[in-house]
Amino acid sequence: MVVCPDETTSYTVTVTDENGCTNTATVTVTVNPLPTPAISGDLEICDGETTTLTASGGTSYEWSTGATTASINVSPNTTTTYSVTVTNADGSSEANTSATVKLNQVPTPAASVAT
Repeated sequence: MVVCPDETTSYTVTVTDENGCTNTATVTVTVNPLPTPAISGDLEICDGETTTLTASGGTSYEWSTGATTASINVSPNTTTTYSVTVTNADGSSEANTSATVKLNQVPTPAASVAT
């Protein structure tokens, strides 16, 4: 029998042999909560700027860039979506999320002299 509980649960089984002798065993299946990933940081920057994206909600992180730190510095040359997978403390559960950094073009100033 395969058991996949939604919450930590104890299971007890009692066995009886052909002589009427019984014994009981109990096992507890611990369910660790899924991490709740989030990304914070400036999600709208001007061309040429850098922003720091910080992931939270877990104990280890893997970004779409390959970085494995909680924070990454990015300076995209176009609007770019970054995703991160976060893993909980015991490494048994992971979840992911993403954020898009919008790149605004720097305006081109025009100046003229009135005569």
